[in-house]
Amino acid sequence: IYCSVSDGGEFLNRKKIFDNERLPENISRTDFRDPYPVEVNGKYYVFIGGKDIQTNKGVILVLGGDTPYSLDYKFTIGPFYELGDMGECPSWRRIDGKDVIIASGCNVSERGNDFKNVNSSVFIIGQIDFENGSMAVEDICEIDKGDCFYAPQFINCTKENIMIGWLEMWGKSYPTHEMGDGWVGSFSIPREISIKDGKIVQTPVSSLDKYCKEFAGAALPSSADLSLLFDGECKVTLNGQSGSVEMGLKDGKVYLDTRLSNNKNGCIRSTNNSYSACQVRVLLDVSSIELFIDGGKEVITSRIYIGGELSLSTEGCATVKKIAKVEL
Repeated sequence: IYCSVSDGGEFLNRKKIFDNERLPENISRTDFRDPYPVEVNGKYYVFIGGKDIQTNKGVILVLGGDTPYSLDYKFTIGPFYELGDMGECPSWRRIDGKDVIIASGCNVSERGNDFKNVNSSVFIIGQIDFENGSMAVEDICEIDKGDCFYAPQFINCTKENIMIGWLEMWGKSYPTHEMGDGWVGSFSIPREISIKDGKIVQTPVSSLDKYCKEFAGAALPSSADLSLLFDGECKVTLNGQSGSVEMGLKDGKVYLDTRLSNNKNGCIRSTNNSYSACQVRVLLDVSSIELFIDGGKEVITSRIYIGGELSLSTEGCATVKKIAKVEL
């Protein structure tokens, strides 16, 4: 690993701060990437994605030192099934008394309703002992039940525990590229992360509220914040000029169906938890939809390309509580 110092205009020097030949023999020297530096109790640590070549499973490596310019190998977190065969993009925050690592895993095998994307991202929750070099893991859970949330990171320049993710995924077609739009991918709406009753909760950043304005027009805006109540089996449909998106509550599960959204990767995704009724907040943008279910206890995200003026219809026990136009 090399460290470069910049004066804001150009890099002034380049210094080697760690040689990966000093890693344990079972750790890959080449699958070793995405450093995330932090300072803890006056010492410096770097979380790095890696691979255990003996088990062919993903791990998170921790380097450390008294200064950020000279690091030693400290310990390994994992290997874990949930990191597939390679851990990527780790970042760390101390949240509500817990150490929380967010990381992505490559080639994670599907397990029930989890890990349907081949690649996925997870919260790793527990207690890290930096001095003795270990992590007591209490829970590992998938971050998003949709088909396009990957490589999330905590934002270090804020005191709030804010995470932002990449709304795409490896190993699939990219409609905006195929349509010649000249761009691919987008970021998620930043999410505030907290822990309630031992479980991670994700909610859109509160600062988003100042950009939301009440909306009562006939056509739905392409960027909108919707508050829905599912009070039994129901269906809500968003219709556009180029397709439609369906969401609702069926067989106790909240679901999102993007198969008709002009997206070759369209699919049906659903929650792990079962509900007889629940609140659902929907953040809609030009090419994305994010469902925050039951106060953010579960999230389903996807890309959509339905275009033009949008309309909304409901069936069954669904109520539209609020529609706000988002003007950034």
